[in-house]
Amino acid sequence: MNSKRNSLFCVAGVLKRDELYLIAKRPEGKPFAGFWEFPGGKIHLQETPTEALVRELHEELGINIHTNALHKIIDVSYDYSDFNLLMPTFLCKTWEGEPQGCEGQIVQWVPLQDLFHYEILPANTMIIHSLQKLFLE
Repeated sequence: MNSKRNSLFCVAGVLKRDELYLIAKRPEGKPFAGFWEFPGGKIHLQETPTEALVRELHEELGINIHTNALHKIIDVSYDYSDFNLLMPTFLCKTWEGEPQGCEGQIVQWVPLQDLFHYEILPANTMIIHSLQKLFLE
């Protein structure tokens, strides 16, 4: 029996405006539809995590971010039932444009203390814990 599991390499971005954080609801037809997450996506071959995040946030939210505006906050490693997710996560406080759901997803600005009231993807809960340590303690 082969117990080797696939790893999925993704990147996530935490957009912070004042005391609010942007989350997006995964649209119907995608894996984990209906769950909320911090925006981001897969890292392509030949891309660095920051390059992937700049690309993903432009595709998903229609915003432009400079890589020097990204500050790593946590490396998430999470075991889902059929794959292991590896996801560096970056905080960003400056960008160009107004974030909107360009791929049919709902986006919402939420205070940090309210994030756990949403049905958040399991791997993303680690990001919320990291944000609490950074900004609430």
